Amino acid sequence: MAQTSFNRSILSLTLISFLASPCWARQEVPPATPPSSTETNAPHKKPGSMTSQRLISPSQKKSTAETLVPDQIQNSVVQEQTPTPLNPGPTPPGATTIAPLDETLVIKIEPEILDLGEMMVDTAKTGKVKLINISNKPVLITKAVTSCGCTTANSPKDPIPVGGSAEVDITLKPGPKAGVPLSKRVTFQIDGHTPMMLTVQGTVPAFITMTPDMLEAPAEGKTSEGAITFKCLDGTPFKITSAVPPIVPDLGLEAKAEHVVHVDWKAWDETGRTIKLTFSTDHPKVPALSVLIRRPATSGSATEPRAPGTNPTDRAASALVTAARAGDVEKVKKELEGKIDVNAPESAGGRSALHWAAKENKVEVIPILLAAKADVNNRDRAGKTPLCVAAESRDPKCVESMKLLIDAKSDVNSKDRLGGSPLLWAAGLGTPEAVELLIASGAEVSIQDKNGLTPLLWAAGTGDPRSVQILVDKKADLNVADNLTGDTAVMRAARNGKFDSLTILIKAGAPLEVKNRQGMTTWLVAANSGTVEKLKALKEAKADITAKDTRGWNALDYAKNRADQNRADVIKYLEGDLGMKPASTVPTPMAPPALAPPVAPGM
Repeated sequence: MAQTSFNRSILSLTLISFLASPCWARQEVPPATPPSSTETNAPHKKPGSMTSQRLISPSQKKSTAETLVPDQIQNSVVQEQTPTPLNPGPTPPGATTIAPLDETLVIKIEPEILDLGEMMVDTAKTGKVKLINISNKPVLITKAVTSCGCTTANSPKDPIPVGGSAEVDITLKPGPKAGVPLSKRVTFQIDGHTPMMLTVQGTVPAFITMTPDMLEAPAEGKTSEGAITFKCLDGTPFKITSAVPPIVPDLGLEAKAEHVVHVDWKAWDETGRTIKLTFSTDHPKVPALSVLIRRPATSGSATEPRAPGTNPTDRAASALVTAARAGDVEKVKKELEGKIDVNAPESAGGRSALHWAAKENKVEVIPILLAAKADVNNRDRAGKTPLCVAAESRDPKCVESMKLLIDAKSDVNSKDRLGGSPLLWAAGLGTPEAVELLIASGAEVSIQDKNGLTPLLWAAGTGDPRSVQILVDKKADLNVADNLTGDTAVMRAARNGKFDSLTILIKAGAPLEVKNRQGMTTWLVAANSGTVEKLKALKEAKADITAKDTRGWNALDYAKNRADQNRADVIKYLEGDLGMKPASTVPTPMAPPALAPPVAPGM
C-alpha cells in the first residue's frame, strides 16, 4: 500500500512538471479542483516552483495586464494541489514555512497592452508603461522578466507608495525579417503577490520584398545564377548601397523600384562560404535585408550515398578510431596488429585515428600511431590536419600533443577549407601556450584566412588576452581589418573580446579612429556592443567620443538601439556622465550587424 501511494506521488509530480512546460500553455486545462481536507493540511510548496504550478490557457475576454490568479489569462500561474506526504509529521526545527502568494490585485498597468506601432528591422523601439499602486500598502516590484532576449525592461528600485506610480521603460528590438507581427511578454514579479503579465507588440511592415530569401549554393562543378530580386512595394526608387561579404558585383547603385543582383559564387567560396549575405539600402524604412545561403553537401559527406563495400570506414578502422579517441593503448596496439589502414577516416567528419588522438590529447596513443606510419598531415573533411584540431583545444595537454606532431614534421602553416591554420585556430579557440609553441615552430604571425582574419584578429575577438599579448610582442599588424565587416583587432576586442585584450591593444597603439565598413570607429563599436568599462577605457585613451558613422549616428544612438543587459548602463553613462544627446532624430540602424566569426567545423 505504501508503495502504491509512493507511485501515485511520483506520477503526480511528473504530471505537474509536464503541465508546467511552455508547450502546455497552448492546451485547454480544466480549472484546479478545490483541495481536500487531507491536502489542505499538507505543507505548501515553495511558490514559483515549477512542480507546484501549472499553466492554463488564455481567456479571450480578459486583459493581458490582469493579476495572474487561478482560471485567468495568458499562461496564468496557479498553485497546484500538493500531494499528501507519505508520513506527514511536525515541521522540522528551524524549517521556514513559506506562505502562499496573495492573489489580491495590487498593481494596475497602464496601458494594459503596450503597442509600439510600426517598427523597422534591427531597430529597437522603447515605450513606457505606468505601474499604479491601487492597494493600501507600499508595493515592491522585485523583477521584470522578459520572454526573450530581444526585449528589455527595467523595474522600479524602490517600493511604489500607496496611490503612487512608477514608470517603466520597455524596449523591443525586431530581428532582420520584415512582415512579421511581434508579440512579446513582460512579467512583473511582485513581493508577496502573484505576478502580473504585460503584452508588448508591434508591427514590422515589409516595404521591400526580396526573392528568394534563401539561396542554394552550387555544388562543386555545378553552376547557379544566384539571382536575387528586390522590389519596393510602394514603387519608391531606392539604391542597394553595399553587400557584406562583398560577393555581389552588380549592386543596384542607381535608384530604382526594382533591382536584380547576382552572387559571385567564386568570391563566396574565397571569402569563407558565409551562410548569410546582408544588403544595405538607402530606403528610409529598410536599412538592411539579409538572405541565407545553404551550403552544398561536401564531396564524400555522410549524406552522399556510397556503393556497397566502398565505405572507407570499415569495421576495423572504426575500432581503431574508437580506441584512439578513448586513449586505450592496448586496444590501439591490438587493432594495429591486423591488416588495417592506419589513416582510414571515420564517416562523420572524415577524421583518422591520429586526428582523434590529437583532438582528445591522448599523448600515449599519438607515438604509437606515428610509429605505424600515420600521416601527420592527413586532412579531415574540413581540411584540418591533426595539428590543427589539437591547436583548438583548451586542454593544457594540447601542447604535449602538438609537440609530438610538430616533431613528426606536421606543417605548422597548413590551411583548411576556410583558410584557417593551426595558429589561427589556437589564437581564437586554444591556449596561449599553444600560440607560443606554434610561433616558436615557425607559424606565420601574419597569416590570414578566407575572411581576412589574422591570429591577432581572432585572439582579440574570442581568444585569451595572453594570446593577444604574445602576438603583439611578436609584432602582429595592429592595422589589419577583416574582409567582412572591416573590423580591426581593437574593434573586435571592443565588440566581443575580453576587457584585458582591449587594454593591451590600446597600450600597443592600436588605431582608434579607423572606420569599418559601416563607418564605425572603435568608440561606436563599444557603444553598440561593449560595456561601460570598455567605453571608459577608450575615453581615457582619447578616443573621439563625438564620432559619427556614415549615417550620422553617434554613440548614444547605438546604445539606444541595443536590447541586451548592458543597454541601460551604457545609456546612463553616455547621457548622465558625458551629457551626450542623440545625433539622429529618427533612428535608423546601421546595416548590416556585425557578423560572427566562422565556427570551427566539427565543433
